[in-house]
Amino acid sequence: MKEVLLIFPGQPGYEEKKHIPLGILYIAGPLVKEGYKVKILDERIEDYKKLDYNRYLCVGISAQTGKQILHGLKIAKYIKEKNPKIKLIWGGVHPSILPESTINNRYVDIIVLGDGELTFHKLVKAIEKGEYISKINGIVYKDNKKIIHNPIKEYLDLDKLDLPPYELLDLNKYYYKEYFAINTSRGCPHRCSFCCVKEKWRARSAEKVIEDIEKIVKKYNPELISFVDNNFFCSKERVRKFCELKIKKKINIGWSTLSRLDYFAGYDDEFVSLLKKSGCKSVLFGAESGNQRILDLMKKDIRVGDIVKSLELCKKHDILPIMSFMIGNLTEKKEEVFETLRFIDELFKINPKLDITGIFIFSPWPGTDLFEEVVRLGLKKPETLEEWGRFNMGESSHNPYIPFRYRRMYKTVQMVSRFRFLKPDFEFDRVSKRHKRLPFFKEVAYRFLTWSAQKRWKYKFFKFGFEFDIYALYMSRFGRF
Repeated sequence: MKEVLLIFPGQPGYEEKKHIPLGILYIAGPLVKEGYKVKILDERIEDYKKLDYNRYLCVGISAQTGKQILHGLKIAKYIKEKNPKIKLIWGGVHPSILPESTINNRYVDIIVLGDGELTFHKLVKAIEKGEYISKINGIVYKDNKKIIHNPIKEYLDLDKLDLPPYELLDLNKYYYKEYFAINTSRGCPHRCSFCCVKEKWRARSAEKVIEDIEKIVKKYNPELISFVDNNFFCSKERVRKFCELKIKKKINIGWSTLSRLDYFAGYDDEFVSLLKKSGCKSVLFGAESGNQRILDLMKKDIRVGDIVKSLELCKKHDILPIMSFMIGNLTEKKEEVFETLRFIDELFKINPKLDITGIFIFSPWPGTDLFEEVVRLGLKKPETLEEWGRFNMGESSHNPYIPFRYRRMYKTVQMVSRFRFLKPDFEFDRVSKRHKRLPFFKEVAYRFLTWSAQKRWKYKFFKFGFEFDIYALYMSRFGRF
């Protein structure tokens, strides 16, 4: 039995710990359970040129829109040069949303759509036995240059999945003690026009989640469990049962996740108190804007008052609120952007413990309602997989409706928010190993940029962000921009 190789493409050469590549770990699970030997290559950590590609039965590559595609194509090309017969199977968010432009690439043989655990497992078995794959649902593939779309499979019963095989990774090179990532649900029933998650919501039962946590605590003893779900709170009763079971079993570990603001604002004190008692330490909210018109445009289906109410509930029950915001939306005026910035100041008055993860420039994500609208307004839609790899998310240049004179200003707002609100080591964790040790960059540059960000934020002055332009230029060469 040959090995199976799963690849997480990324930028190598950085000293900081990485987030666990959870998606490909879940893909590996059914294979490991059946006795296959699985190798995970995380390009951020390991050199792909040091592997012998003749030993692998097939290769799975995960990719999101943007630079990760280019990294994946670079590795795929190298693999095909070493072993032209090996099958390259792509999966992840981007191939699932845009299978046509993905499968047309010469370095893509098969695409797995959506939930990939069982589908990829079936593919591996078929490839090993030399069987046809025409009856495997949920894939797109080439057959004598003809592109075949097999019917979409049904959603997985998540209760039938085991915990992913974390032991395939050297966890010391990842953030796992600080917050141990686990997925308990997938999909989302809501209609946010900027979000590409349109799948039916489904979840592991509260009992299964508790079993998972008990195993994780026993084996890895982390400080915090992080539920990386799209919508952890979609079923209030599931969350209630989870909290009650966790308290009953005396599982003494904190947890964090994210929530919609309309959910959280609608909870009473009894429920939020239960969250706190069960170990809830923090909740991430996508607040997006302080302007109701913009929230309605984005189809967030929340009110500005929900943001305030959620913040007050977190303060009352000593749960850390974490929020992200977005500027540069369609038809958003400069005055509405500054309304959001002033609103953030008001939120800090309500709850000084508020943590802001950033103020991001709206990106038209493929597969969303707003993407097609931006295309109608003049965005040149990428056609090939390589072009999608050069589609950098978070760049104001993708938004042709933003007047040129505002683009640099919005970029400065984004950069100021990082130095104004994020933890001190965040930016410098993004610098390559040899440059991270430069005392000038580490000490003087950080102090100056932080001071500048504080002043700019205080006076809401975001024009002529020359210092951040220089920083961005430096990071484009030595960092992960």
